[in-house]
Amino acid sequence: MPRLRSTSFRTFIVYPALVVAWELALNRGDLRFDPWFSPLLAWGFLQYWLIGRYRLPLGGGGQSVANALGEKILKGEIEKGFTVIRSSNGDVEFGLGVVEKGAHPTSPYRLDTKGKVVLANERSEVHQNQRDFIGPLEIPRGARLDLSLAIDGAPGIDVILIPRSMGEAWLQTYTTQAVTTPPPSLPLLDEPVYSGAVWRRSVSPPAGLYYVVLDNTATAGRTAPTGFAHDDRAALVSYAITLDD
Repeated sequence: MPRLRSTSFRTFIVYPALVVAWELALNRGDLRFDPWFSPLLAWGFLQYWLIGRYRLPLGGGGQSVANALGEKILKGEIEKGFTVIRSSNGDVEFGLGVVEKGAHPTSPYRLDTKGKVVLANERSEVHQNQRDFIGPLEIPRGARLDLSLAIDGAPGIDVILIPRSMGEAWLQTYTTQAVTTPPPSLPLLDEPVYSGAVWRRSVSPPAGLYYVVLDNTATAGRTAPTGFAHDDRAALVSYAITLDD
């Protein structure tokens, strides 16, 4: 019955009818009315009416208000437009709004990309017991993979490099199970990164496709998030991944 989905219909029609039926059954058909509680009924209805008049102009219920606010923020950002910068070497940069001539959009790292291919230059927020799978990244024969990371917030996380076949099996387990698991096999790289310093590593794996995993769990790597209740210190990770021939 569609009307049963209405909170007001249930509150002022269904529930009172159930109470009356219960009282009739309990007192063998004798319904006793106590007028002292009539003001409470009137006050309950008045709250419903006043709150309804307040929230309806804002967009209805709580979720509608949140959606309206989100749409307003998104519309404001989209109205700023975006800037595309194409360099002579083929690099393409995107920036929100108007990027002044000669300037560049903000990025976690300003890279010297001479002779390098930028695979990623991003930020990621990894909460406790979460992982971020970056990839798959293609590494040609003879290429060197350069990693640069800096974290803030959490004391440390682990950086793990794994082949695509292993990474996708691990990712499937991560997205379908409530409990995190260790890597299916030994990673090519498994090192902790601690807050306060920029971490850099270069590896030269065989040609193929790989995942870089940012791990903030206790089931992989050497670090583990704090075990205190309600202490979800997320790791804000700024990372750059490049290829050097």
